[in-house]
This record gives sequence, structure tokens and C-alpha cells, in this order.
Amino acid sequence: MTAAGGMLTGASCALAGFRWIARPGLRRWVAAPLAISLVVVGGGMWWLFGVIGAQAQAAAEAASAWLPAWLAWGAGAVEWLVWLLAVIPALLLGAAGFGVLANVVGAPFNARLAAEVARACGRPPPAGPTDLRGLVKAPWEETRKLLYLGVRALPFLLLFVIPGLQVAAPFLWLLYAGWASAFEHLDYPLSNEGMGVDEIRDVLRRHRAAAWGFGLVAYGLYALPLVNIVAMPAGVAGAALLWSRHLAGAGASPA
Repeated sequence: MTAAGGMLTGASCALAGFRWIARPGLRRWVAAPLAISLVVVGGGMWWLFGVIGAQAQAAAEAASAWLPAWLAWGAGAVEWLVWLLAVIPALLLGAAGFGVLANVVGAPFNARLAAEVARACGRPPPAGPTDLRGLVKAPWEETRKLLYLGVRALPFLLLFVIPGLQVAAPFLWLLYAGWASAFEHLDYPLSNEGMGVDEIRDVLRRHRAAAWGFGLVAYGLYALPLVNIVAMPAGVAGAALLWSRHLAGAGASPA
């Protein structure tokens, strides 16, 4: 497989994941973690907006105490200003929290999703734990993986504040993000087959073009509103498809 062919194969598998998670036998592995994340984050946002409302009302009451009568309308303006300044960070925090929580909570479900896709593609079922012990272990493994990727992201983030390198920083970050996204998603089908971090890195190194083609598309999908809600399970399904149908038997092919 050529480099261009590998890129196209990876990209097409990333998009094909959306069709796979709509299949009747796979929907439950998508719906369960999303429901849990929505309930937890929704409850947190409900509490946070309650706090913001109380603070905004307190600010309005404080403003009305020292504003002259002809500026009484200013108390309402202060309340709206507090809401405006607090809601945007709250929404960003909620979106980020949902993404992280969906990854951690969804880890055991994502592993099963990857296993079901691999099985549908003719790969043997994984020999790893699928009982309660596996469900408990998966979120911890997901947290370790996020820390692993986060530490390696720091040098690329520092490029944004180093004079002279800031111009190249977005492009270098995009390359890293594509690799990290491929690692994040391919980890599920590969871990199901007993591979560790070093072996997963070796797979990505031997199939750089396919990994980057997949990772860059999967990473871009997280930036699309509404699409990003199911981007993680779709990416996992696409990664299992990429591994099972294209990479597992490719040996040391450079694609």
C-alpha cells in the first residue's frame, strides 16, 4: 500500500465508523456511556448555573445598594453582565468535562465496541477480561493513556510561546494531534489483542500514513458541533475496522 493509499484508507475508516455505530448490535455500546456522561455533566452544569445565578443576583443587589435611583436599571445590567462573563467559561468547561468524562466512562464500553466490530470483520474475539473486573480496570487504563499522551503534548504546546517557532507551532501540533488521535482510538482494538504501549507505537510507526490519515480525520471530527458527541465511539469503531481489515495482516508494510 502506498503512502497516499494508506492516508486514504485511514481517513475512510475514520468516517466509516459512523455507519458502524448505527448498527443495531452496536448501538448499546454507544448509548450507555453517552447517557452516563450526559447525566453527570448535565447535573454538574445544573448546579453550576445555580451558583452563577445566585452570584449574579447577589451582585445585582450589591449594585442597587450604592447606585442612585436614576441608575436603578444598572443593577439589572450588572446581573446580566455577570451571567455573560460566567456562562461562556461554564459552557467551555462543560464541553471539556463531557469529552474527558465520555472517554473515561466510555473506556470499558469502547473496548467491547472494538471487540464487536473486530468480530464482525472476522477477527477472533479478544481473550481479555470482559467481566466486572475488566469494566473497573478500563477507566484507570484510560486515565493512564490520557496522562501518557498529555505529557508528550507539552513540548508541542510550548512551541506556541517560543518566539520564532510560533509560526510552525500549529502545523507541528496538528501532526502530533493526528498521531495522538490514532493512538487513542487504535489502543482499543490493539489492547483487546494483548498489545501494550510499545507494541501500539510500533504499529503506528510501521503504518504511519494510515495512522495519520485516520488520526487527522478523527481529530477534526471532534471540532464539529453535535458530531463530536459521538466522535469517540465512531473513532473506536473506525479504528477497529482499520486494524481488522487493513493493518492486522499487513506485516511491516510502510503504509
